[in-house]
Amino acid sequence: SVWESINGPTPPRKKPLYFVGMSVWESINDVFDVLPLAAIIDRSVFCTHGGIPDPSLLSPIKTQEQLIKDIAAVPSHLPQPDPSGVGGSGLAWDLMWNDPAATESPEEGGCNGGFGPNTARGTAHVFTAEELDTFLNDYGLTHLVRAHEMRHTGFQVQHHARMVTLFSSSGYCGYANDASCILASEGKLRFIRLQHTSRPSKSSLSTRAAAASALEGGRKLESSAASSSPSSPILP
Repeated sequence: SVWESINGPTPPRKKPLYFVGMSVWESINDVFDVLPLAAIIDRSVFCTHGGIPDPSLLSPIKTQEQLIKDIAAVPSHLPQPDPSGVGGSGLAWDLMWNDPAATESPEEGGCNGGFGPNTARGTAHVFTAEELDTFLNDYGLTHLVRAHEMRHTGFQVQHHARMVTLFSSSGYCGYANDASCILASEGKLRFIRLQHTSRPSKSSLSTRAAAASALEGGRKLESSAASSSPSSPILP
């Protein structure tokens, strides 16, 4: 099964748990099938899994309404989204697989016109900070929130402090990384960080701890501006 291809063979004594786990896993994937590829929060924050798409895949009309229409036009049933295959979607693929360029210099990153090959993954593209600025400004947006790359602290502010990479899974594949999420409220973005421990306890995942983290982020927002450091708690 697909489950066992990912998790390995299931011992006989755990077969009942295997069937329950597989059922839950399949149900979660059914939900993923109907989730949107992207969203705009408060007409300001563009959220997607990977990154911004190549502008050639979008309409020349640069409005948020048209951007939503372009993305909504991607077929909801897309069993093979890879554009290199039959029936694929370049727009869906870019939104899911694109990454920010590792360097601020387009030349060093191999980016021509703001985009370059994503050599680390062997598919899709990387985009520069300048291309991100252009995309956000064209559509009247302020920030990009995306995932797709593990960060040790659970998040990282990048690309002129207009993009945050957010990773919500702690202890990913054996790494001791923290998890983070974002609270968008009152025109501000606050990070809630859950520290990874080898032995998770109720206190480490409690609502009280999360609330305290959010409150601390609010205090720092009032007293300091954001920086591009991974430890920066707030976007400007």
